[in-house]
Amino acid sequence: MFKFHQNLDDLKEKLLVMAGMAEQAIQRSIEAYRTRDLSICELVFRAEPSINRLEREIDQMALDLLAMEQPMAIDLRFILSVIRINADLERVGDQAVNISCPCPRDGRLCQHRPSGDIPKLAVACLGHGAQSIAGLH
Repeated sequence: MFKFHQNLDDLKEKLLVMAGMAEQAIQRSIEAYRTRDLSICELVFRAEPSINRLEREIDQMALDLLAMEQPMAIDLRFILSVIRINADLERVGDQAVNISCPCPRDGRLCQHRPSGDIPKLAVACLGHGAQSIAGLH
């Protein structure tokens, strides 16, 4: 039983790391969008594969726990929640790339005019995400 709870803690820690990576990706993408800084765009692009890799690792850990331990009640709900949150965080990473996408990777400046609403929405979303993740601590 101790090993099972250690594995649950490891799963939670990986999810928290992924949440931090997704949050950083959004922050960087908004900065890249606002400033049109190609070096920040590149950071967003380079971080996304790490988020994807972590998503696969977390999914595998969760599925292994479901298959091997057959958890019940609160542990089952926790693992199922991790699977859903994990998928959402991976999408956040994808969207961070999409937000910074108007900054092309070929060195040219984008032709669009940044909207002031995007950074405001990002701040609101980051706040809600932080509240949600705080529930895991």
